[in-house]
Amino acid sequence: MITKTKKYLYFGVLSISFSTLILEIVLTRIFSVATWYYFAFFAVSLSMFGLAVGGLLVYLHSAFTADKTIVHLFKFSLMFGISIILSILCFLSIPFYPHPTGIGIFSTIFIFLVLALPFTCSGVCICLALTRFPKIIGKVYAFDLAGAAFGAFLVVPVLDSMDAVTAIFLSGALAVLASYLFAKLLNDTSALKKASFAFFAIFLLMMTNYFSHSFRVEWVKMRWDNPLEEHWNAISRVAVYPFQWVKYPYSWGLSKTFKPKRPVGEMMINIDGVSETVMTYFNSLKDIEHLKYDVTFIAHYLRANAKVFIIGIGGGRDVAAAYLFHQPLIIGAEVNDTILSLIKGKYGSFTGHLDKLPGVHLVAGEARSTLTSMHEKFDIIQASCIATWSATTAGAFSLAENSLYTVEAWKIFFNHLTPHGILSFNRWYSPDYPAQLLRLTSLAATTLKELGIADPARHICVIRNEPFPGIMPSGTILVSKSPFLPSDLDKLQAICQKLKFKIVYSPRNNNPYFQKLIDNVGNSKFYKSLPLDLSAPTDNR
Repeated sequence: MITKTKKYLYFGVLSISFSTLILEIVLTRIFSVATWYYFAFFAVSLSMFGLAVGGLLVYLHSAFTADKTIVHLFKFSLMFGISIILSILCFLSIPFYPHPTGIGIFSTIFIFLVLALPFTCSGVCICLALTRFPKIIGKVYAFDLAGAAFGAFLVVPVLDSMDAVTAIFLSGALAVLASYLFAKLLNDTSALKKASFAFFAIFLLMMTNYFSHSFRVEWVKMRWDNPLEEHWNAISRVAVYPFQWVKYPYSWGLSKTFKPKRPVGEMMINIDGVSETVMTYFNSLKDIEHLKYDVTFIAHYLRANAKVFIIGIGGGRDVAAAYLFHQPLIIGAEVNDTILSLIKGKYGSFTGHLDKLPGVHLVAGEARSTLTSMHEKFDIIQASCIATWSATTAGAFSLAENSLYTVEAWKIFFNHLTPHGILSFNRWYSPDYPAQLLRLTSLAATTLKELGIADPARHICVIRNEPFPGIMPSGTILVSKSPFLPSDLDKLQAICQKLKFKIVYSPRNNNPYFQKLIDNVGNSKFYKSLPLDLSAPTDNR
């Protein structure tokens, strides 16, 4: 039976631990947006640093006597909650500038120390709770672990229901709630009033921000960002930008032969401030005619009347392209359900209600698992520049886009192709730095070899657009389950001549770099001789 006094202690510790985990995890999301994904786990470092400093303070400072344990629990839990609010507001006000300059070094250290302060206060509380109550240490530790577990588990629905800054405010409210519980142990009216005032002030701030979004991440990748709207979830921050008419549409590989006949309506979607996709105005096929001029969709010229599976539909561009080519079955999988809900819901009329077009089916899910659960075979499986540079709450890229670029993933894709089906992947490509397409070629050749294909070269084509001002160069690799037929290569050559695309590699167009890579599949000595690691990635490497 838990006594009334112990109950306040146990649930105070639970609330501190709960708040700490939510703060740490949500900070990884905020860092991924405000900085870059590789800085996101800066949050782990500063939390461990702060917690360690808090423990050292308790161990080394003579003020932390046993008779004042409850007083210090109250004070530091109150400071924990208040410092959460002040530190995040400080961070949001300062552009993160991680450069080797005086200002860059100072601002990085300053931000680190400011954000470590709440964790230091938390560390003091947790250390006191775990060292000052030896007779009930087991139960105190159990509530500490339970709070951490709740925080790690509930952060997902929290971020699905509110933005990250509001979630930080929630963490502050939980910390101050702990101070109220510790104040109950003190039976001090003044302490109860302070904790109550702080709790209601932070709760009011949280609710105000929930509806008004007055406090948000405005400095994104060292630039001021002002989207039309933004949505947060456990894996991303999705920002939508205002509508605009453009002469040259957003494209991953537009042909130089494209001549604008009418403006194209677009709304950009940005994921974590760095990865972009586009929603294109679609009321008739004329609105999306430009998609026929994109090297990304060249597979549709080779496989008409095809069943198509799209990996990562984003703003719906790939789905619209497949529909433009009159493909009878189009299934698209999108790992980010927030983006999917936008193009199916609020912006459905803008994008032509893609989900309601005949033969089109859009599903929320990761492509590998979605395909694995299906028995359908496809003539085209397509992925267009799928690579989100963001950190998830589970770890950088965990269960997201990078798992699409492995031998195991491509085996799944090949197993879901029809006998003459084509796997189409598009990446940025420059003749001066063709590393991304070379790595994909290595991946394709390795996969084909492991599937028992003796001559992978007969199954691979690489095509790129000719770059021109305002349009970034990209390339598309086509990998056929069976060798490309002469008729396929004739079609490919004709369409490339018409659209002025460049065939970088094909069974008819030898490229020494690509050919050498294909010929040396699995040759570790060859890979080690290269300036870049071009060996095929696997799920384990």
